[in-house]
Amino acid sequence: MRTRALCFLLFTSFIFAHAQAHGQSGVIFLVRHAERASSDKDSELSAAGEKRAQCLAQTLRDAHIKSIFTTEFKRTRQAAARLAEEAGVKTHTINSAKTKEIADAARRAANHGAVLIVGHSNTVPEIARMLGAEVAEKNMMDDDYDRLLIVHLSTSDAIVTTLHFCPTTK
Repeated sequence: MRTRALCFLLFTSFIFAHAQAHGQSGVIFLVRHAERASSDKDSELSAAGEKRAQCLAQTLRDAHIKSIFTTEFKRTRQAAARLAEEAGVKTHTINSAKTKEIADAARRAANHGAVLIVGHSNTVPEIARMLGAEVAEKNMMDDDYDRLLIVHLSTSDAIVTTLHFCPTTK
């Protein structure tokens, strides 16, 4: 576990140094909410989802997150809550249907530090594309909770790196 954390730290340090050297204006982390307790429209996180939210907070604890954006649904807010608390960052809630507004707000916030967006299987790839990143799939799979997209912004384009955080808990 420590080796994985050290590798992640080294990797993100390289990304931030590379971004600064090339005039890039920020880094945005995008994840889908963690596992949900039910199929209700506004479901809370399940026990597995709570564990993943804790793991997300641990994974990004040294990423210097300065802004967090979630949608109006409990599962996105709960997935971000622990990291927000630990980082001392207020979470901004934007309606899930307003993906352009989320992308634009995150881009502005990225000028002041790293950003986390917690979205949904259909909004995460869409927001990444709106930020200028090339993402092949239209939607994520229903059981895809461990994907972490890191979008490196610049004035001309965006580069996306995909990592997987926390083992899938089934």
